[in-house]
Amino acid sequence: FWTDPLPDIDPLILIREKEYAAWRGRMPAVAEAYQETAEAAWNLLWNCQVPAGGALTRPAIYMSKFWMNSIWAWDNCFNALAVAPADPHLAWQQLLLFFDHQNEYGMVPDMINDLEPIYGFTKPPIHGWTIRKLIDDTGLELSLPYLTEIYKPLSRLVEWWVTQRDFDHDGMPQYHHGNDSGWDNATIFDQGCPTESVDLAAHLVLQMEALAFIAEQIGKPKAAQRWKERSQKQLRDLLTHSRQRDRLISLRDGHAHPPTAGRSLLNAIPIILGRRLPQSVLAHLVSDLSPAGPFLTQWGYASESPASRLYEPDGYWRGPIWAPSTYLIVDGLIEAGYPDIAREAAARFCDLCVR
Repeated sequence: FWTDPLPDIDPLILIREKEYAAWRGRMPAVAEAYQETAEAAWNLLWNCQVPAGGALTRPAIYMSKFWMNSIWAWDNCFNALAVAPADPHLAWQQLLLFFDHQNEYGMVPDMINDLEPIYGFTKPPIHGWTIRKLIDDTGLELSLPYLTEIYKPLSRLVEWWVTQRDFDHDGMPQYHHGNDSGWDNATIFDQGCPTESVDLAAHLVLQMEALAFIAEQIGKPKAAQRWKERSQKQLRDLLTHSRQRDRLISLRDGHAHPPTAGRSLLNAIPIILGRRLPQSVLAHLVSDLSPAGPFLTQWGYASESPASRLYEPDGYWRGPIWAPSTYLIVDGLIEAGYPDIAREAAARFCDLCVR
């Protein structure tokens, strides 16, 4: 810390070398072609760890120690999944950190650093998806204490979305700004806000489903049944309000007509629902995400179709390829029963990282 006395550097180097050697020994295995790049990524995940202190109530993994020296409320989930094989406790701390700063209405902050939590925006509720994957990675027995701790805060977060972010009460919560989605300037937000984005409804389906699973594990069978029913209703609402000719379209709150200019990958994120979707809807999504579709480039999924007139190769979420969207889509394709497309998309993205 800034206020600590300067240590003797030589002993400190030895301590850090020993610490990193242990961390390096827990790196997941990768194909030889990706080894060097994976080691760089693994080093970053170690280097960006910061201890609890100030507003950081738990050990955290910053997105950078250069200028994005904070943690955002969905990056924490991807960081958790990345480190889970090496340090399950550190992984769960990433999720719980944001719930330590949950406000009275149930909202979690957009970002946290050692100085303060910031609530101007928020981020999509991918915690349920993350939790089920963490359980798969670390086992139910190890996860159970964390599930018990996270159940009530996670429930309150869902209630915030459905009570505070659904102005027309049509069952489709909304983003008030592109920043709330994590896809800050995606073309679906050109129509204006609030936007009833289809990814948000899909995330909430999985969030409610995860709460049903947690409730069952911690001895709340009636609550588990209620969450199952709410998850199924959220899926029905998504398909009722946002399904047009078997495509899922993000609409502006209170508007029935979709924007026509853009072709954002954000509308493909409901692939995370996999086989929960009707086959006709799933078929369109898989077609869009296949190698012959409009999004999969040589290096992975473009956030805006390169065929779109709004495509910008260096336009943030209007063209560039991103890790979070890739991870969600690849996982969704596997869930939907299309592992070959998933593997191809993942390989192209990993090749991009190497490049």
